[in-house]
Amino acid sequence: MSTLITKDRLDELVAYAKKAPEGGYFAEVGVYKGGSLKLLAMSFPERKILGFDTFEGLPSAQWSTIEPHKAGDFSDTSKEAVSELLGDFNKNVELIKGLFPGSAESVKDYKFSFVHVDTDFYLGVKACIEWFWPRLLPGGIIVFDDYEWMACPGVKKALDESGKPFGRTNAQYQAYMIKE
Repeated sequence: MSTLITKDRLDELVAYAKKAPEGGYFAEVGVYKGGSLKLLAMSFPERKILGFDTFEGLPSAQWSTIEPHKAGDFSDTSKEAVSELLGDFNKNVELIKGLFPGSAESVKDYKFSFVHVDTDFYLGVKACIEWFWPRLLPGGIIVFDDYEWMACPGVKKALDESGKPFGRTNAQYQAYMIKE
């Protein structure tokens, strides 16, 4: 299924999404080819899900010298290809192209109950925490991919610096935050 995320992390992603409160939007930042987004759409067909991505690979504007991945990595995708992969699930998914959080201007007043962050870079993860936290419903959950994975040291750095409590899921390289 068009994703680099392992089965154990996908299972945990769905398990945490099931714990999300009613009433808010779901979101994924870092859609890539759309596999985990489609899994969320299939698992929660009644939820509106926003999928944010540049659809042009990792953004140079968020790259820093601590990042092993380079700007432009994972550029073998497009918004059209993800939309095609989603098929019938396009009805509950809105794909938003651009650099997050600037791309989220049109949804700045939305409330969120569940967010999946897979941006790889420190600045991307930091931006997601800062932007989503005030828009997260009480009990809302953010799941972060690539936590403590050697190719994405910025994920751990952003979570450690956030000042927000977070924990590890039961899957390797995954962390979460729950807003009390």
